[in-house]
Amino acid sequence: MKEVVVIGAGIVGASAAHRLAVGGAGVTVVDDHRPGGATAAGAGIIAAVSSKPSDLETARFRIDAARHYLELDLLCSARGLEVSYGRAGQLTLALTDDDVAQLHAEYERSIELVDRFGTRAVGQPELLTSQQIRDRYPAIGANHGGLMRPEIARVDGAAMRDALRQLAETAGAKRVVGTAELVTEGGAVIGVRTQHGLIEADAVLVAAGAWAGALTARAPVLPHRGQLLHLRMPGLSDLPILDTCAGHYLLTFPGDVVVIGATREAGADFDTVTDGQPTAGGMAQVLAEGMSLVPSLRDAQWIGPRVGFRPASPDGRPFLGRAPDVDGLYLATGMGPSGLTLGPYCGSVIARHILGDPSAPEIPASFDPAR
Repeated sequence: MKEVVVIGAGIVGASAAHRLAVGGAGVTVVDDHRPGGATAAGAGIIAAVSSKPSDLETARFRIDAARHYLELDLLCSARGLEVSYGRAGQLTLALTDDDVAQLHAEYERSIELVDRFGTRAVGQPELLTSQQIRDRYPAIGANHGGLMRPEIARVDGAAMRDALRQLAETAGAKRVVGTAELVTEGGAVIGVRTQHGLIEADAVLVAAGAWAGALTARAPVLPHRGQLLHLRMPGLSDLPILDTCAGHYLLTFPGDVVVIGATREAGADFDTVTDGQPTAGGMAQVLAEGMSLVPSLRDAQWIGPRVGFRPASPDGRPFLGRAPDVDGLYLATGMGPSGLTLGPYCGSVIARHILGDPSAPEIPASFDPAR
């Protein structure tokens, strides 16, 4: 039996642990349960299309990652695990004249994806006028039109992470609470050391999010802090996911929950969220942006903020694959703001590569940690 240690129990690590355990590996997940993880602080948008243009290989991988949630949702439903996954559609709003041109460019890019991959990516894109938006969704504030992509989905990221952890443990994975340190010998990884001792392994997967860089210089990720806010507001459940060209968004979940966000703070310090507390400036920004999308949110009830660090790579692309120069070491991190979209699929795909599965999906060359 192949012994694998997974460092990190967020949505990436949990997914990898599940796939490895189902594939017959002996799996130990090591996580120190520190605050500030990206999974619980993610809004939950499963965006099959990036706001930035990408090559076809990357676009296909992202679409496959979004569609992977259908498989996970069926698996979770069969086990009685609720993750609040569902297709909500996404309406990107133009709030300025300059946004209109950008929206038309996004529309053309979406049409190209539909032509190449079919409507499984985003559904049939549709440009809407401000009047059409007002007629369909009276709660939405002033805008210059929008782009609807009806297949975009949302999920409760923390619930999906917890479900994957449970599925992994049911399949035989073990969890160790502790701080991990890689142990190498002769150019190969031989295990992970925690305060409880050495855990020997044939392979180690670093899926430690924004903390991956502290474990190995081969994963030079930087922490980008994100702050978002959960509110309670009846009457908004029929809204699609709303976002803007500027990057802020709003989405709803069962129980009249409304999520608005998020800040994107490069150069953040890990110590600033040791207690998980938001900043006044961050909350002011998120509230102002949320109320610009749906003005009636001024009457919403406060549930609470979420704060976490997104693992950002220098070039904005994930590190997914074998680490250079160290046999048996694998990386799955650097997904930035796309962690919930890409995370479960990245974990599953890298697990299949570790297992030597000949039918494992190809990983885009641009994700190679040796780049």
